[in-house]
Amino acid sequence: NVDPEAAAGASLVLIQSISEDDTTILVAPTAVRTTFGVLGGTHEFLNDLPQAGGLLKIGDEIVGYSQLDASTGTITVASNGRGLLGTDPGPHSASEPIAFLEHMVVSTLGGGIGALDATLPLAATDAFPPEGLVLIGEELLHYTRIVSGALEMPRASQQPGLRDERGSGLFRGRFGTTPSAHSAGEMVILFPARYPDRWADKAD
Repeated sequence: NVDPEAAAGASLVLIQSISEDDTTILVAPTAVRTTFGVLGGTHEFLNDLPQAGGLLKIGDEIVGYSQLDASTGTITVASNGRGLLGTDPGPHSASEPIAFLEHMVVSTLGGGIGALDATLPLAATDAFPPEGLVLIGEELLHYTRIVSGALEMPRASQQPGLRDERGSGLFRGRFGTTPSAHSAGEMVILFPARYPDRWADKAD
């Protein structure tokens, strides 16, 4: 029963202090902080957020989540989801506001991947463009297509010229980053790039 204009830019409210190591965040399930103060009722606000993962800003820290429990207000932090995008994990006090970064396109890995894999299974691909650049941990990767709920890139050949696509993913470790293994549940963040980095040794 709240005017949508009055709730614009609302923040979730942290109701239990957390340390820099905590992986569970507890927020008020049916209340948000607005410019008019804290507004509440019966609506469970976590139901309005993407269930397959998203980014939150608490103080100066960006946190990635992988699961939400709207009825209890419990937010489960994604694997390696504290201190993302160059921020530092830190303690946060009860009553701090939590902003949902709705302009960021993100999901979580639906399964673990190796440093040479060309397929990135995601919990959800709906918001991702047909091709692009993503950040997982500290690695940047280009994908060129979306197939069956996964981001994919071409594979190299075992031997140059065979075109058998049995080698490693061509576009791992872009822009000077290092190809790495990543575990299920890690954040996958669509990353801006003016020009793609698609050079690969012995590949056309």
